[in-house]
Amino acid sequence: MTPPAVDDPPDPTPPRRPDGGSPSDATDTVPATGTVLIVEDDDDFAQAAEMWLTDALGVEVLLATDGGEGIEMYGPGVDVVLLDRRMPVKSGDEVLASIRRQDGDACVAMMTAVEPAWDTVGMRFDAYLRKPVTPDEILDAVERLFERKSYPQEVRELLQLRTELDLLRDRYASEELDDDDRYTRLDAEFERACEDAMASIDGFDPDDIERLVAGADAE
Repeated sequence: MTPPAVDDPPDPTPPRRPDGGSPSDATDTVPATGTVLIVEDDDDFAQAAEMWLTDALGVEVLLATDGGEGIEMYGPGVDVVLLDRRMPVKSGDEVLASIRRQDGDACVAMMTAVEPAWDTVGMRFDAYLRKPVTPDEILDAVERLFERKSYPQEVRELLQLRTELDLLRDRYASEELDDDDRYTRLDAEFERACEDAMASIDGFDPDDIERLVAGADAE
Protein backbone atom coordinates (compact mmCIF):
# COMPACT_ATOMS: atom_id res chain seq x y z
CA MET A 1 0.00 0.00 0.00
CA THR A 2 1.29 3.43 -0.88
CA PRO A 3 1.94 5.51 2.28
CA PRO A 4 -0.29 8.56 2.67
CA ALA A 5 0.88 12.06 1.89
CA VAL A 6 1.57 14.23 4.90
CA ASP A 7 -1.74 16.07 4.52
CA ASP A 8 -3.58 12.83 5.44
CA PRO A 9 -4.02 11.67 9.07
CA PRO A 10 -0.77 10.08 10.26
CA ASP A 11 -0.62 6.34 9.65
CA PRO A 12 0.29 4.49 12.88
CA THR A 13 1.91 1.71 10.84
CA PRO A 14 5.64 2.32 10.38
CA PRO A 15 6.60 2.50 6.70
CA ARG A 16 8.49 -0.38 5.16
CA ARG A 17 11.91 0.19 3.72
CA PRO A 18 12.19 0.63 -0.05
CA ASP A 19 14.41 -2.48 -0.25
CA GLY A 20 11.63 -4.57 1.32
CA GLY A 21 13.32 -4.82 4.70
CA SER A 22 11.58 -4.47 8.03
CA PRO A 23 11.43 -1.02 9.63
CA SER A 24 13.44 -2.39 12.52
CA ASP A 25 16.33 -3.51 10.28
CA ALA A 26 19.53 -1.60 11.05
CA THR A 27 21.11 0.37 8.20
CA ASP A 28 24.77 0.82 7.44
CA THR A 29 24.48 4.58 7.01
CA VAL A 30 22.38 5.59 10.04
CA PRO A 31 24.12 5.26 13.40
CA ALA A 32 22.08 4.14 16.39
CA THR A 33 23.07 7.37 18.15
CA GLY A 34 22.11 9.62 15.23
CA THR A 35 20.02 12.74 15.86
CA VAL A 36 17.52 14.38 13.52
CA LEU A 37 16.13 17.87 14.18
CA ILE A 38 12.71 18.55 12.64
CA VAL A 39 11.87 22.25 12.36
CA GLU A 40 8.22 22.37 11.33
CA ASP A 41 5.20 24.40 12.46
CA ASP A 42 2.67 21.72 11.45
CA ASP A 43 2.42 19.71 14.66
CA ASP A 44 0.62 16.75 13.11
CA PHE A 45 3.22 16.35 10.39
CA ALA A 46 6.15 16.84 12.77
CA GLN A 47 4.85 14.19 15.17
CA ALA A 48 4.14 11.77 12.33
CA ALA A 49 7.65 12.28 10.94
CA GLU A 50 9.11 11.71 14.40
CA MET A 51 7.24 8.40 14.61
CA TRP A 52 8.38 7.30 11.15
CA LEU A 53 12.03 8.08 11.89
CA THR A 54 12.18 6.53 15.34
CA ASP A 55 10.31 3.38 14.33
CA ALA A 56 12.14 2.80 11.04
CA LEU A 57 15.64 4.09 11.78
CA GLY A 58 15.88 4.21 15.56
CA VAL A 59 17.31 7.72 15.62
CA GLU A 60 16.71 10.38 18.24
CA VAL A 61 14.36 13.08 16.98
CA LEU A 62 14.17 16.65 18.26
CA LEU A 63 11.10 18.74 17.41
CA ALA A 64 11.04 22.52 16.98
CA THR A 65 7.72 24.19 16.18
CA ASP A 66 9.11 27.43 14.73
CA GLY A 67 12.31 28.80 13.27
CA GLY A 68 13.48 30.54 16.41
CA GLU A 69 13.16 27.35 18.44
CA GLY A 70 14.95 25.43 15.72
CA ILE A 71 17.96 27.76 15.92
CA GLU A 72 18.07 27.35 19.70
CA MET A 73 17.90 23.54 19.50
CA TYR A 74 20.53 23.17 16.79
CA GLY A 75 24.05 22.24 17.81
CA PRO A 76 27.03 19.95 17.10
CA GLY A 77 25.04 16.90 18.22
CA VAL A 78 22.54 17.23 15.36
CA ASP A 79 23.32 15.12 12.29
CA VAL A 80 20.39 15.89 9.97
CA VAL A 81 17.89 18.76 9.87
CA LEU A 82 14.47 18.55 8.20
CA LEU A 83 13.55 22.19 7.73
CA ASP A 84 10.28 23.74 6.59
CA ARG A 85 10.69 26.93 4.54
CA ARG A 86 7.48 28.71 5.58
CA MET A 87 7.24 29.20 9.34
CA PRO A 88 6.38 31.90 11.86
CA VAL A 89 9.02 33.82 13.81
CA LYS A 90 11.80 32.92 11.34
CA SER A 91 11.54 31.36 7.91
CA GLY A 92 13.38 28.20 6.98
CA ASP A 93 15.72 30.26 4.80
CA GLU A 94 16.69 32.36 7.82
CA VAL A 95 17.12 29.27 9.98
CA LEU A 96 19.41 27.65 7.41
CA ALA A 97 21.59 30.76 7.19
CA SER A 98 21.80 30.91 10.98
CA ILE A 99 22.71 27.27 11.61
CA ARG A 100 25.38 27.38 8.91
CA ARG A 101 27.09 30.04 11.06
CA GLN A 102 26.86 27.93 14.23
CA ASP A 103 28.99 25.06 15.44
CA GLY A 104 27.91 21.83 13.81
CA ASP A 105 27.97 20.21 10.40
CA ALA A 106 24.50 18.76 9.92
CA CYS A 107 23.12 17.96 6.50
CA VAL A 108 19.92 19.90 5.82
CA ALA A 109 16.86 18.94 3.79
CA MET A 110 14.36 21.69 3.03
CA MET A 111 10.74 20.46 3.19
CA THR A 112 8.24 22.73 1.53
CA ALA A 113 5.45 23.27 -0.94
CA VAL A 114 7.37 26.29 -2.23
CA GLU A 115 8.76 25.59 -5.69
CA PRO A 116 12.50 26.23 -5.89
CA ALA A 117 13.52 29.28 -7.88
CA TRP A 118 16.45 31.65 -8.14
CA ASP A 119 16.19 32.45 -4.44
CA THR A 120 17.59 29.00 -3.64
CA VAL A 121 20.94 29.78 -5.24
CA GLY A 122 23.60 30.03 -2.56
CA MET A 123 21.45 28.54 0.22
CA ARG A 124 23.61 25.41 0.36
CA PHE A 125 21.06 22.85 1.50
CA ASP A 126 21.64 19.15 0.88
CA ALA A 127 18.19 18.09 -0.32
CA TYR A 128 14.90 19.69 -1.31
CA LEU A 129 11.72 17.73 -0.54
CA ARG A 130 8.50 18.98 -2.10
CA LYS A 131 5.39 18.63 0.03
CA PRO A 132 3.31 16.59 0.29
CA VAL A 133 5.94 13.95 1.06
CA THR A 134 5.46 10.31 1.98
CA PRO A 135 7.09 8.52 4.91
CA ASP A 136 9.41 6.59 2.62
CA GLU A 137 10.52 9.79 0.88
CA ILE A 138 11.53 11.20 4.26
CA LEU A 139 13.30 8.00 5.30
CA ASP A 140 15.16 7.81 1.99
CA ALA A 141 16.30 11.42 2.33
CA VAL A 142 17.45 11.00 5.93
CA GLU A 143 19.40 7.85 5.11
CA ARG A 144 21.11 9.59 2.17
CA LEU A 145 21.99 12.58 4.33
CA PHE A 146 23.47 10.43 7.09
CA GLU A 147 25.67 8.84 4.44
CA ARG A 148 26.54 12.21 2.92
CA LYS A 149 27.55 13.53 6.36
CA SER A 150 30.45 11.07 6.31
CA TYR A 151 31.88 12.53 3.10
CA PRO A 152 34.77 15.02 3.06
CA GLN A 153 33.57 18.60 3.30
CA GLU A 154 34.72 19.35 -0.23
CA VAL A 155 32.48 16.57 -1.58
CA ARG A 156 29.52 17.72 0.50
CA GLU A 157 29.87 21.26 -0.83
CA LEU A 158 30.16 19.90 -4.37
CA LEU A 159 26.91 17.96 -3.98
CA GLN A 160 25.16 21.00 -2.52
CA LEU A 161 26.05 22.94 -5.63
CA ARG A 162 24.83 20.09 -7.81
CA THR A 163 21.53 20.02 -5.93
CA GLU A 164 21.02 23.74 -6.63
CA LEU A 165 21.84 23.25 -10.31
CA ASP A 166 19.46 20.33 -10.66
CA LEU A 167 16.59 22.26 -9.08
CA LEU A 168 17.06 25.08 -11.57
CA ARG A 169 17.24 22.65 -14.47
CA ASP A 170 13.98 21.07 -13.34
CA ARG A 171 12.25 24.46 -13.10
CA TYR A 172 13.50 26.41 -16.11
CA ALA A 173 14.04 25.74 -19.80
CA SER A 174 17.65 25.24 -20.85
CA GLU A 175 17.50 28.27 -23.15
CA GLU A 176 16.44 30.47 -20.25
CA LEU A 177 19.21 29.13 -18.05
CA ASP A 178 21.89 29.57 -20.68
CA ASP A 179 20.97 33.25 -20.98
CA ASP A 180 21.11 33.90 -17.23
CA ASP A 181 24.39 34.95 -15.63
CA ARG A 182 23.33 33.50 -12.28
CA TYR A 183 23.14 30.02 -13.73
CA THR A 184 26.39 30.46 -15.65
CA ARG A 185 28.20 31.51 -12.46
CA LEU A 186 26.72 28.62 -10.46
CA ASP A 187 27.66 26.09 -13.14
CA ALA A 188 31.20 27.45 -13.29
CA GLU A 189 31.45 27.29 -9.49
CA PHE A 190 30.37 23.65 -9.60
CA GLU A 191 32.99 22.79 -12.23
CA ARG A 192 35.72 24.47 -10.17
CA ALA A 193 34.58 22.67 -7.02
CA CYS A 194 34.64 19.35 -8.86
CA GLU A 195 38.18 19.94 -10.09
CA ASP A 196 39.35 21.04 -6.62
CA ALA A 197 37.77 17.99 -4.98
CA MET A 198 39.41 15.61 -7.44
CA ALA A 199 42.79 17.24 -6.89
CA SER A 200 42.81 17.66 -3.12
CA ILE A 201 40.91 14.90 -1.33
CA ASP A 202 42.98 12.00 -0.05
CA GLY A 203 41.22 8.69 -0.47
CA PHE A 204 38.87 9.94 -3.19
CA ASP A 205 39.81 9.44 -6.81
CA PRO A 206 38.04 11.06 -9.77
CA ASP A 207 35.91 7.95 -10.32
CA ASP A 208 34.65 8.12 -6.71
CA ILE A 209 33.55 11.73 -7.11
CA GLU A 210 32.00 11.14 -10.51
CA ARG A 211 29.96 8.26 -9.05
CA LEU A 212 28.75 10.48 -6.21
CA VAL A 213 27.71 13.22 -8.64
CA ALA A 214 25.97 10.64 -10.81
CA GLY A 215 24.15 9.45 -7.70
CA ALA A 216 23.02 13.02 -7.00
CA ASP A 217 21.63 13.16 -10.54
CA ALA A 218 19.49 10.10 -9.82
CA GLU A 219 18.03 11.39 -6.55
